[in-house]
Amino acid sequence: MGPKVGEFGMEASVNAIVVTMEDGYYLVDSEPHVENVEPLPQVRPEAAAAIDSYTFGMLLAIIVTQKEASALHHDVQALVAKGDEILARQQTSSDLRDQAAISALRQEDLQRSIERGTRAVEDLRSQLANLRTTSTADRKQLHAEWASNDAAMDSLDARSASLGDQPRSLEDLQRCIKVRQRSLILGVASIYPITRDPSPPINSHNNKTLLSIRGIRLPDSEFVGHDDDTIATALGFVSHLLSMIALYLHLPLRYPLRCMSSRSSISDAVSEHYAGSKVFPLYARGVERLRFDYAVFLLNKNIEQTMNHLHLTVSNLRHTLANLRAVIEAVRAWDCGEPAQDDESTSPRTAGQVDGREDGGLAVPTVNAFLTGIGQMDVNGEALGAD
Repeated sequence: MGPKVGEFGMEASVNAIVVTMEDGYYLVDSEPHVENVEPLPQVRPEAAAAIDSYTFGMLLAIIVTQKEASALHHDVQALVAKGDEILARQQTSSDLRDQAAISALRQEDLQRSIERGTRAVEDLRSQLANLRTTSTADRKQLHAEWASNDAAMDSLDARSASLGDQPRSLEDLQRCIKVRQRSLILGVASIYPITRDPSPPINSHNNKTLLSIRGIRLPDSEFVGHDDDTIATALGFVSHLLSMIALYLHLPLRYPLRCMSSRSSISDAVSEHYAGSKVFPLYARGVERLRFDYAVFLLNKNIEQTMNHLHLTVSNLRHTLANLRAVIEAVRAWDCGEPAQDDESTSPRTAGQVDGREDGGLAVPTVNAFLTGIGQMDVNGEALGAD
């Protein structure tokens, strides 16, 4: 019919049907062409009141209303888009407000951190000031100590100079002590001389030369076939000689000796090999043979300790008198380098004096004194009672 109302190229009847399409208006054919179509049964509806169809004015009003509705729809869509834009802006504003709140919180946190850092810096400054004060006091004290040290060094130098003027230096005193020790040890060795006995022992089938102490033979820890009392006497002499040598050398023996001539004994307070008493007899009569043999072994260990003290090598621990004589010979060979006026052999002295001075009461004992005291004193000088 046409693209617009009012520009129809044809006119429609009163009851014509007009259809609106996108490209214009179309008139429905009231008499469609139907081929080979069976007629439908006619249904006669009940008679009804006739209704007037749309007039052209009404149709025109409907079309105008549709246009208005379409325009209104476009307006509504525009309003919705604008509302969405407003909502987006509001959401952006809300996000900005949240970011602003977060930034404010971060700022507060940074402010607190700055305050804590400021307090820490103030504390450090206070500590630095205290350290400076303390350092000043310490520096003053250090200067005072330096001054005191300088004074002490001056005093030490003065004393060193005065000591340098003394007639006898420390080396001279040590040499005199060594000379005195040698004299005392050789003196006691002369009381208990250890010599070779060329005559073969009784009940012996070899020609081995034995050593004797004060003329009493003492085999090398093999006492089978020998008189028990003779062996006990010789071991008593060895004990007394060894204890006096250790005393003069200021050497504490590992196994203490109790010198009582032929009834001497030795102690072992550490070993757990033997139950009961820790004192072992150096005599075989009336005691268990095993304890006597162990006592001889401990005596030889004391001699070994003395040899080690003098840097001597022990070839055989069982050679009692041979090892003890090696100790005496080592002391005899000492090179003390004493001056002529300190020579013990050429300058006789009074007992208890060295160069006219007291030496603590250490005198070369006489034979009678040793023979009398052998049964009355132990290694520590305590009275024990005669054998």
